This record gives sequence, structure tokens and C-alpha cells, in this order.
Amino acid sequence: MAYRKPAYQSSLFETWHPSQAVDGNTRSTSPSGTTCTHTLQTRDPWWILDLQAPVKILWFRIFNRADDSFLWLNERLLNFRISLSEDNITFQEYYQDKSQDTPLVISPVLKPEVNARFVKINLQGNDRILTLCEVQVFGDCDEGRYGNCVQICDYCPGESCDKLTGYCQECQRGYFGNTCNESCDYCYQGDCSHDTGKCRICPPGKHGDKCEYDCKDFFFGMNCSSRCGNCLNGELCDKVTGKCPRGCHDGWQEEKCDRECVDRFYGNCSTSCGKCAAGKPCNKVSGVCENGACMDGWQTKKCDIPCDDHFYGNCSTECGACRDAAVCDKVNGSCPFGLCSEGWNGEKCDTICHSTHYGQNCVNPCGKCLDKTCDRITGNCSGNTSCQPDWQGPRCDISSVGIQRPDSGIDVGTVAATVCSVVIVGVIVAIVIFIIIQRRKHKRRPAKMPTIPSSSGKKDDTYVYENSTFVRTNDSTLVISETRHEVNDDKPKTIAKQRKTVVIDDNETYYNVRSALPKGTIELSKFWDYVQEKFLDEKYFSDEFDKLPSGSQLPTTVALRPENRNKNRYKHLYAYDVNRVVLEPLAEVHNDYINASFVDGFSRQRMYIASQGTTRDNINDFWRMLWQYDVENIVMLTGLVEGGKNKQSAMLTHFHYTAWPDKGVPKAASSIVQFWNRVNKMPTKQPIVVHCSAGIGRTGTYIALDYLVSQGKAEGHVNVLACVSNLRRQRVNMVQTKEQYCFLHETLAEALMLSGTATASNNFPNVYKELLEVDGDSGKLKLQLEYERLQTEVINHEAVYATIAMEDDEGGEVNYTRDEYSAARKPANKAKNRDDSILPADRHRIYLSTPVPSRNDYINAIELPSHKQREAFILTQMPLSDTVIDLWRMINDLEVRTIVMLNSMDSETQDIGIYWPTHGEVSYGPFCVRLMKTEKFTNYTERTLSYSLTGDEYDRSVKQFQFTNWAENSDVPGSIEAFLHLLDAVETSQKESETKPIIVHCLNGAQRSGLYCVISTVVERLNLERDVAIAQTIKRMRAIRQQIIPNYEQFRFCHECILQYMKTFETYSNF
Repeated sequence: MAYRKPAYQSSLFETWHPSQAVDGNTRSTSPSGTTCTHTLQTRDPWWILDLQAPVKILWFRIFNRADDSFLWLNERLLNFRISLSEDNITFQEYYQDKSQDTPLVISPVLKPEVNARFVKINLQGNDRILTLCEVQVFGDCDEGRYGNCVQICDYCPGESCDKLTGYCQECQRGYFGNTCNESCDYCYQGDCSHDTGKCRICPPGKHGDKCEYDCKDFFFGMNCSSRCGNCLNGELCDKVTGKCPRGCHDGWQEEKCDRECVDRFYGNCSTSCGKCAAGKPCNKVSGVCENGACMDGWQTKKCDIPCDDHFYGNCSTECGACRDAAVCDKVNGSCPFGLCSEGWNGEKCDTICHSTHYGQNCVNPCGKCLDKTCDRITGNCSGNTSCQPDWQGPRCDISSVGIQRPDSGIDVGTVAATVCSVVIVGVIVAIVIFIIIQRRKHKRRPAKMPTIPSSSGKKDDTYVYENSTFVRTNDSTLVISETRHEVNDDKPKTIAKQRKTVVIDDNETYYNVRSALPKGTIELSKFWDYVQEKFLDEKYFSDEFDKLPSGSQLPTTVALRPENRNKNRYKHLYAYDVNRVVLEPLAEVHNDYINASFVDGFSRQRMYIASQGTTRDNINDFWRMLWQYDVENIVMLTGLVEGGKNKQSAMLTHFHYTAWPDKGVPKAASSIVQFWNRVNKMPTKQPIVVHCSAGIGRTGTYIALDYLVSQGKAEGHVNVLACVSNLRRQRVNMVQTKEQYCFLHETLAEALMLSGTATASNNFPNVYKELLEVDGDSGKLKLQLEYERLQTEVINHEAVYATIAMEDDEGGEVNYTRDEYSAARKPANKAKNRDDSILPADRHRIYLSTPVPSRNDYINAIELPSHKQREAFILTQMPLSDTVIDLWRMINDLEVRTIVMLNSMDSETQDIGIYWPTHGEVSYGPFCVRLMKTEKFTNYTERTLSYSLTGDEYDRSVKQFQFTNWAENSDVPGSIEAFLHLLDAVETSQKESETKPIIVHCLNGAQRSGLYCVISTVVERLNLERDVAIAQTIKRMRAIRQQIIPNYEQFRFCHECILQYMKTFETYSNF
């Protein structure tokens, strides 16, 4: 650090200049005075070095003078001192030599290091001579300097470089080279390798290592990596923008002509296809239908012209004899109002009247013609001589006494039908009156007590009944027994208990009275309100759960045998001996055990096999069980790995529900109801294997749901407590936790009471048409009533679940806190919420991980599922000015590639945080965001953004779709077609992003964003399942964010949007 820096001394002896101590020559001899310094012999001589900048000094190396002829010369430095200063005025002493014999090389060390610019070496006393042959200073340059600490790191980022060489570790954008002093502004935004200057990205229209070449023909854009679209007549596109100069070739659209016409359009993409057969799309270039096949009623290769008048079907079949030569229906050939010309009948009027009838539609029978036939048009017989005796006239319909038969002006069939209808109604009324009278008599008539069959009866008969107590009519109390008895038979069985009350009078005479429902039984008509009411009481279901029998109820001897203990996944959770699944033995002994139990269904014994999950030790036994009992359906309710534990060996299953967490319940009841519906679409007469991990918690909840739905549909009432108690007598602790017991009520209410089941796509137009009818009782549209019913659903039961300690299958406990929105309500986060009523629950919120000083992990955002992806959407609010940086942190954390923006930026009352540059680039904290491209379409603007995080080598890109057809004060978009086009554009873009989530935001992160997510999910399901599930999708999403679809207008818009989507793609009506 001292090399060739300025030096001074107190006096000069001849040519022994002070700079010779910093010239790099370390020789200790100086016969001619050219290598060392030398002062005059004076009092307190000194030598000062100017390092020219403050530096951190660590140590020195001082070379003393020596001469073979004058060995005493080295003693001149005895007791020298080193002082340091920052201003050359005030020096502080840091070192003093105390040796008795000064060596030729002295290396003083400073501890700790000292910041200084000036170094002073001096002697004290009279008649002293200061001689220095070389002074070396070692230390550390300040940031931004290198070498001798005078040179500045001009071009390095942060002025930070190697302090010896000055080489930069990295260069600022736009520069390269060892010291970053060479420009690469020929690259796109100066983005090049700081070592070679090779461009990472070339500006549009250029390519090459240093972007020195224009794009080749038919290529454009950055790095010339994009191929031109389908320009008109094969013309070249603009090499910078990719735009076609004179439009597109037929079948393509947009400025670059790189997007095919959407299905059902062709040519310039504004002309609709004709009526191609089976609803297939036409050729997007020519508009010609495949094989020239048209729907009935259409013709030409494009199927865009109706059949000529008087032709129908494939336009080659002539219409029948419609009345007054009317034109028939060009699709099916039917005549208007079914009216035919005289002499013809049939729907198409293509059938000649039978010889015994005549007139329009052949409704008039011939008169009393001799041969019983007449003219099919006029009804005339062949002549007067052709009439039967006593009849006359052209039609032989006038009798000899002048009474004329009814002619074609009176519809005999109509008269006959009217008479028949009156007679039938009279008979029905008589029957009903008779039944009512008989029932009233029956209630007063004594009846014998049903006889209970003895054990000596037929062994192949079955009766399911329970003992009833006999109660005298005088001052007696009615008691109902719960004991059930069963005897086998071959007839269809009902396992549900049959409860009858029998009354005995003083004379032991028996009467049948109305069946009484046991305690806990709820009629279906009241079950919805019952669940709603009880969820308001946070402890009701918890207290009821405590009444259930707990622990083993029956012997488990086989499960506890030493050879079987390892076949049980968990302690104390064993299969009962009485109903365990017994495997057919193999060669070895004691191999018939598996931890699985037969469980009765509502309408069939041994309807289910409740099993623990497979392990490496029992997977062979599991497959033995499936083979032995001809199992067709397996319901799997656990993940392959949970809590870091491998819980399943990979195996084929029929139905696998993956969203039921190991500790707790699914996020939405609708999702498990949807899964249950899916399973029930494949009925089986064999046992259904249902398993989770231990085979009791989730397994029991699923079986109870299936059982109770069957009971409710058959009997009109359910009893949850009795059902679960019964299940626990068949397998230990079925429906294991209080939370699962609450969840069972919630799912059962939805499965039984709500119209949340999906509608087949081919039936949706008819269902929606019925929903638009007026309800006679309320005077409202049925669709309005549907929405009102949806609004009353128990959406979020966190208050109840918060009081429950959940137990997982291993018996551990996890407790919810009371406030599910604790993070959102923290003082540090309150200002980050635009609307205090729309907050993310802790269990659904996004946790940020990209570190930024003074920012925590909170953002007002949640994840929502689609039909096939668990984290498909991220719902968030339009960022505030202070939370823009958090939005970019979320984009970076989740590797988001697509953003959907549904709000405008024109609000005068809201804080709108714009998170993209209008041109060039903008920095948001550690993120540098660049606007790469903006394309404006009719109803939305598409922006391509790239961003990089400080320290990252490469950029990432994001596409933003800003929808512009939604008025500020409107609840729904301005156009269904525009909204569907937005969905299509986003879906096309998202295909490149695989499973990365889509950020959807509006002003508050709920009202508009929720509508988009609901419709997108319903469309996705429609494409995959060929059904429509609007209410079900809303309920599933409301379980995470309650404010989704907040009004009837949006609910109706969902239906209209799906109907329009199906009309656009008419093939759905064929499924």
C-alpha cells in the first residue's frame, strides 16, 4: 500500500531522498545513497508517508540499514516509533521499538487494525539520524478502492471490486470486462455476460453473440426466436414486432396471425361455421364441414344454407302433404301444427289414409259404404248403389230416416277421449274416498299382535325386528326397546331397525299405532335447519360425540396373537373377532389375519370392508383380501405420504381422495360429497374396501355418510348418533375425532338437502330453463330460490372446530386457535388489508418467503382449487402502494406465470398500487421489473413482463391479462362473450406454465376474482366430466373465502355463461 506513495522527512542528507523508502528496493546497503533515506543528525528526526486515502492498516515491514564495514548502522533505528494520523496534523503513537538490538527487518503488527492516511516514523533525542531502506504497509482498502487504495472501482456494482486487481465480481447492466469498463449497449437493455460481453437477450429483430445480425426471413422478436405467423399470401412479418403487414391467411387471427380461429369460426375468424354434422367444427380456413356432412336441415359443403323449401333432412327428401302446401320443418320433416292435406296423415304427412278413413289427417271414418271403403280425400263412396241398406248420399252417411252421421267437422276421437277422461277421474275419486274410509275403520279395529317366529321355524326365512314392550292403556307409560333380532333368509334384507309400538288394554287386546322415532332421529325436512341451529352452539356436537362408546367393544383375540401384532399399524386399534375379514389360509400357519373388518350398510350386510392402510408387511395380504372377496371398488382416503411418514405402498386404486388431511377434515364438505357421488356412479354387489391410515377415522366418516344418505332416502329421516354408535360396535372408534363427527353432519346436510350435485351437460339447458320458471308459492324465480338456499348454507364452521382438539389416526392432538385470521389482524399487517371484512384465514393464506428487510411473511392472498388442481388460483386484492413489493415476492415464491386483473385503475377513493412499468423498467425493492410488450385487444390488454431478483442471473417472465369490459359500478361483466374470450386467452397462455398457479385479483380480492375462478373451474370440469356443477363449485370455494359470488346477479351470470359456452361448443349436448 506504500509503494511509490508521497513521502517526506525532517531533513535531507545529500541524495538520500525520502521516496527511496517506498521505491520497492529492499536492499539494506546503500553505498551511493540511492536505496535508503537519510536525515541530518538532528534532534527528533522523522519520516512521513502519505497513503493518499484512508486505509485499514494491519502491519508493517521495515527494512533497516546495514553495512559490512559499519555494523553499527542498524542501531540507528533503536527505539523508533510509529504514529498514525488521518489529517497529518494530529498523530497518535501505535508502536515503539523496545529491543536492545534492532534487526535488519522489523514487522510491527497493529491490534486491532487502524484506519489512517498518514504514517510517521520518528526517533526521539538529540543528535539522532533516521535511516530507512524500505517501508512496506499492509492493510485493507476501503470499499470502492483497490491496488494501492487510490484507484477507484468505477464500473463495478456498488463500486465493489477485488482490492488487489480491481476486477469486478459482476458488472452493472450494460457493461462487461474485468473492470466492467466496456459497454454492451447493443444487447437488449444491456443484458450481457460480464465476462465475454455475449448478449443473453437480443432486442427484437436482432440475433448473434453481440446482436449484430438482423433476423432471418420469417423470424422476429427477441433473439429472433419467434417464427412469423400465417401472414396473408405468405408475406414476411415485421422482424421486430412480428405483425403481418396486410392481415392474415384464412383461419388465423390477431396482429401476428399466430392464433387459430376459435372453434366454430373460419376465414378471417369472424365468420361462423355452418351446421356441421354432430356439432363438429368446420375447417378453419375454408369453412367446409368434415366430409361435407351437415346437420339435418342444412346443405352445401359449408352447411350454411337451409334446405330448399319442401325438402328436409339431408335436403334431398321431399316434404309430405302438409295442409295448404305449407313448408315442412327442414330438420325432421314435420308439418306445421301436425296438419296434413286431405287424404294424408302421420307426423310428416307422408302416409296415405287407410281405405276406411278420409279427410285431414285421416280422422274421419268412411260412411256405410257397401265395401266399407271410400275416397280418402272426399269420403265419397263409389256411388249410391254402393251404400249399405238404409243409407244413402255420396258418403253413405244419410239414413233412410234422415239422421246424418257426424262428418269431418266433428272430431270423434276428441269426444271419445273426453268421455274416457271423465270416467277415469270419477273412478279415481271413488277409490280415494274408499281408501280413506277403510283406513279410518282400521284405526279403530282391534288387531292381533304379530307373531315372533320361533327358532323351530324355517331356517331360510328372515325377519328383522326388535322386542317391543307391552303397555296397558290405563295409566301406563310407553317404553320403546332397542334390542334387535335377526334370522337369515334369502330375501332382500333391510338392516335398519324396525321400531313398532304396541299397546295392550285391560283385556290384553293389542293395537298397532304409528311407529315412534327414537331419540336423535331427525326428519329430512328438518335436518338442514337442525344442522344450522346446532352449529351455532359451539359445544353441541362435541358433547354429543362424548356420548359415543369409546375403545374396544368386543374381543380382539386374534389380532393380539404374537404372530399378528406386527400386522396392526397402531396400538389399541384392532379388528374385532366377530366381524374381522378372514383370509383363506396359505401353506403356513396363522396367516388368515388382516386388520380389516366387515361393516354393514343400510340395505346390505357386509357392504363395506373397513381396512387400515397397506404397509410393506401386509400389502400381499391386502391383495389376497381383494382377490378372495372379488372386490371391485376401493376407496382410498389418505395420501401416499403424510407427516413425513410413508403411509402407503404405491398401488392401483379405483377412487383416491387426496385432499383429506391427516389431522383434520377436508376444506369443504362439497369436495367429499362430490367424491362420494363419483364412487356411487359405479355400483357393485361386492364389498367396497374403504381405507385410510388406521381405517377408523376418515374411513368411518365416509361409511357413515354413505349409510346415512341411504337411510334418509329410504326412511325420510336419519339418526347420526345411532349410526356412529352402531359402526363402533363393528370396528373400534369409527369416526374417531370430534371434528370428524361435526364434519359428518355438514357433509350429510349437503348430500341430502342441497342441489349441489352435478347436472349432466346434455340436460343442463333444460334444467336451467326450469330454474327460470316462477315458483307458484313464492312468486320468485326458482333460480332466485336456489341462490337464497345457497346463502343459508353453513359455509365456515371454524368457530366450532376451534373448540375441538383434533386427534389424528396416531392419537396426536392439534388445537386450532380461536382467531382463524390472527395473522391478518396483527398490528403490523392491518394496514396491508384493503377491506377489513375480507381477510385470509391462517390455514389458507399464502406465506411469503423471499427475504426483504422490514417485511414479514404476510400478504392478503389465499389459494383456491380448480377441478383438477389443488392450488390452481391465488386470490388477492389489487395491491396498495405499500404492498406492491409483497405481490412481487409472491410472484417470485410461487413462480407465477399468469396474472388476471379484473379491476380498473381509475378509482379516486382507493389506494391503487401499480405493479408494472408503463415503459422501460422499474425497481420494486430487490425486484427489477421490465415491460417487454403490450398488446391491446377488444376486451382485454395483454402485457408481457420480465423480472429479476438482485443476485439472480436470469430473468423470469409473467403475462398479465387486464380485463377491460367490466363497468366500475356493475356486479357482472359487460359481455358474456368477452368474458369467455378472456378465459380462453388465459387458458392458452397457462398451458405453457404447467401446474403453476394463476394470480387472480380485483380491487378487494373476492367479488370479481371469485366469479372468474368459479366459471373457470366449472368450464374445466365440464370439459373433463361432461357435467355442470355451479352450486357445488361455489360452496367449495366459499369454504375458503366466504365473499365469493356475493349476489344473485353473479349467480345467474354463472349459469348464463355456461349456457353460452355450451352453445358455442354444441358437442356437449351429445353427451
